[in-house]
Amino acid sequence: MFRHYFYRSIVALMTTTAMILRSVSSFGASAPRYNYFAIGSNMLPETMEALRQIDLSYSNSTAAVLTDYRLAFDISMGQSAAASVRYEPGSVVHGVLHSLTSDQFASLSLSEGVPLAYLWERCSVVPYEGDNDRAGELALARNDVELIPAFVLTSRWGRESVYKESRIHKDRPTGRAYLNILQRGAAYWKLDRSYQISLTKVRTTASFDGSELLLKQAQFFNKFKGT
Repeated sequence: MFRHYFYRSIVALMTTTAMILRSVSSFGASAPRYNYFAIGSNMLPETMEALRQIDLSYSNSTAAVLTDYRLAFDISMGQSAAASVRYEPGSVVHGVLHSLTSDQFASLSLSEGVPLAYLWERCSVVPYEGDNDRAGELALARNDVELIPAFVLTSRWGRESVYKESRIHKDRPTGRAYLNILQRGAAYWKLDRSYQISLTKVRTTASFDGSELLLKQAQFFNKFKGT
């Protein structure tokens, strides 16, 4: 039974990834680029480079805002939860828009466990205007708002299609180490001050989540690659 489930999961993963790579929109016409909106630990460059094996020096990245979704913590990490987004009209989520190559996007999908842990949700985001404390807010206030089609990672509860069900699905506390990574990523990209303050109010648990340790281990081993 386990073997049957395992093979079915692998097939589903490969099929979903292939469908995404065929359908995702791109920034440029010369070579395919895939628009990924990071809202969790992937906002921190070290996470993308060490854990996801994605060199951001070859990527176009900018702070951006996603409307009608909120930051959620409903991806199980044992005693704590990782971040995703949940459809909620009137809410906003700030994050980082990365333009990735097809190989980078495929690598990201695999490392994030799509579609077993996360699911992809189509969305449109608004790039920041400048880098002051209200850059995201000011970008949303423009009359000629520029919408960039992208994909964001969510749980089965986060999609617009299950909005009514998701309202009864509760968030869980996240690990303090994991939240610290989100806060460092938000500070690095100079997300709106009000949003950074909201991150300090996220419920946390003292349970060990291993986020910082995993990141440091990946950085350590990557130093020895090619030597």
